[in-house]
Amino acid sequence: GTNSAMLLLVALLPPLHYVSAYGRLIVDLVVQGSDGDGELYRHCFHVLALFALPLLFVSYFHSALWCFGVSAERAEALGKYIGTFAVAALLSAFEYVVIFGSYSHLVVPAPPYSYVAVTTAVFGGFLLLLLLFSLSTAAADTSIAGRSATSAASSATTFARLFNFSSAHTATTAAAAAAAARAAVEQVVANEKRPRAHVRVSAFVLLALPLLAIVTTTSALAVVAAPWWVVAVAAVVAGALVYGYV
Repeated sequence: GTNSAMLLLVALLPPLHYVSAYGRLIVDLVVQGSDGDGELYRHCFHVLALFALPLLFVSYFHSALWCFGVSAERAEALGKYIGTFAVAALLSAFEYVVIFGSYSHLVVPAPPYSYVAVTTAVFGGFLLLLLLFSLSTAAADTSIAGRSATSAASSATTFARLFNFSSAHTATTAAAAAAAARAAVEQVVANEKRPRAHVRVSAFVLLALPLLAIVTTTSALAVVAAPWWVVAVAAVVAGALVYGYV
């Protein structure tokens, strides 16, 4: 209906507007078949970025996908897939248009090694930041839940003690609230006791994140041809910092 049409317009209008403005030039470049300065690819990445930006917005507000008859659980999963594609497209456009388009003179390795080094540094750095942010958010949520439940239990117990002299109904209600809050605390503690499979995943992440930091740092410094000892020291420091943070 109207809602789905509006959502499609949000996603397609920016790239379609760009194609309408530069369509003749793009067609001429395709017909000529020669793109020595990379102008055709630059236009393609511009279109890709303009298509990915609205998709990033759609992935954040994934509940809007209900207008296509998608359930809430499926909309959340689609939002993650759409967001992953949008971020990958934006990083690819940034790599080609910005790094190789404006700062290619700073990239020392010759192709194809320059493409490998820059791609590893860009995507590895983003993946590292995303994983660290996810771990930090999960830890903060667990800590907040535990503190909230503990505070609720303490408040309910204090309330029961204060009104212990009043009616039996009030005391019974307060005691029930205290018991419910204590149960919430016990549930939080039980959730923190992770199964053995989850411990193995955590150990893998504990080793993979520092390794990812080392690879990303090495690739980033290899782009500018830093001395080997600088690369080694920076990689070790980055891996140690990430390991300490995790």
